[in-house]
Amino acid sequence: MAAGTAILPSCGEKESKSSFLLKNMKLSLEEEKTLAELAETILPASATPGAKDTYAHLFALRMLDDCYEKEDQQTFTKGLKALDDLVKEKHGTTFLKASAAQRAQVLTALENKQAPEDVLAFYKLAKNLTIQGYLTSKPVMGDIFHYELVPGRYLGAAPVKPVTLQA
Repeated sequence: MAAGTAILPSCGEKESKSSFLLKNMKLSLEEEKTLAELAETILPASATPGAKDTYAHLFALRMLDDCYEKEDQQTFTKGLKALDDLVKEKHGTTFLKASAAQRAQVLTALENKQAPEDVLAFYKLAKNLTIQGYLTSKPVMGDIFHYELVPGRYLGAAPVKPVTLQA
């Protein structure tokens, strides 16, 4: 009976939670997927991995949850909902179900600042964190830029030239 009491509240939830634990924010799985598609629209996959391949959207969520103030987190979640409302108004569907062309039109409008202020604030934050997450990801830093961590590799068998001191 105790186990049933503990499990019962989770069975009544209509919305599924985010795929990973957030301490300070509440985000549904659909909102997380919307953010992933937004990130992929900003940085699409080509010969290099896209934003979804590098999990840049999860980086953005983790940074928001851990490092940003409560007001910024609320602005982000309200803006994410307002983005879906904007897409419904313009195209009659959600951002997640919109075609690639419709998503590109929405992003063009956001870049030209032709959207409500709450959506623009969300988009600016989401875009900056997506780009930061993408550029600092292992596939980009390791495979594209071939970055080596400091102090670099140790070359123990490097030839040494003798130094002559002049007085």
